[in-house]
Amino acid sequence: MTVGGVEYVAECFQKILGGDIVAFQPNEKVKFLLFDRNKPELSPKKALNIKNQYLPLNPIFYVKLLKKILNSKKILIHMPTLGGFIAIFLSLLLLKKIIVFQHSRSPTKIGKIFFFITYLLARFKFLKIIVTSKHEQKFSKLSKYSMVINLPLSNDRKFSFEENIIGDRLKLVFIGRLVPYKGILEFLDSLNELIKKNLIKKKIELTIIGEGELKREIIKRKERTNFQINISSWLTESEKFKKISESNALVLPSINSGEAFGLVQLDALTVGRPVLLKKQNSGTQDYAWKNPVVFRYNNEDLEISLNNLIDFIEQSPSETIFNKALNKYSFENFKSSIIKFL
Repeated sequence: MTVGGVEYVAECFQKILGGDIVAFQPNEKVKFLLFDRNKPELSPKKALNIKNQYLPLNPIFYVKLLKKILNSKKILIHMPTLGGFIAIFLSLLLLKKIIVFQHSRSPTKIGKIFFFITYLLARFKFLKIIVTSKHEQKFSKLSKYSMVINLPLSNDRKFSFEENIIGDRLKLVFIGRLVPYKGILEFLDSLNELIKKNLIKKKIELTIIGEGELKREIIKRKERTNFQINISSWLTESEKFKKISESNALVLPSINSGEAFGLVQLDALTVGRPVLLKKQNSGTQDYAWKNPVVFRYNNEDLEISLNNLIDFIEQSPSETIFNKALNKYSFENFKSSIIKFL
């Protein structure tokens, strides 16, 4: 499976700060996860759902959590979760310095309360908040020690521009969980309508990579669409980049304002592939501002954006355009900013 956003954040900080980092994230299957790549067994088996905030019920989990925090010099905590707030409280009791990263807004009232209290605590030097999206700064004025910075291109991902040949069809690729907020069904419907009306300059081939609750529905719709759809399960990191390279562009149709990252956009730019991005007020837009290789669309102007994308590819965009788009997201720039802030 490809690396998720929270894991990616933890890896970035581990490369900068070194040592063990305790990081938290919610998880659909185990409800609550103590992230440690080397010790996944720390996940509790049971959790209490309090308005979509999950409280672990396994006492052994808290013993392991306290031990882990006690033995760690740096605590990285992902909000917004009840578990993350518990981790902040325990870390404070153990007099640990804490880094909290926020990458999405909380959909619940209790989550917003946790946000508010955490930002108030960030008026003191022992707790610092790093916000990874310009769209998520709602409480930042309450704090003294917080900063906003986009996540970088990983320092082990090398830019390798590959020629983009469009041929008789536009090859699009979608990579992500097959869940409603990713917007894939809405995109399929909109695209199908445009193709039925012959409004797109090229034939379309769409490759969908991922797993989730909508997979069966996508397979059903595959038989009813007027364009070719290929469906694949999760790929390894190297397979993912190969599949992006074999496509003409990446599509990112997320419709949820809580969508946090646009990391897959950086993946596409790494191999010289433009991005077709749904307009919305979320972190996915952070990599799109003044970026000539990201084509943003609404449902009503998808036709224009798609045809502009085709024109762009047919003009054989240069390596320089993509290199310039990636430079401001370099790992070295991110690292120097984080070290200066901390």
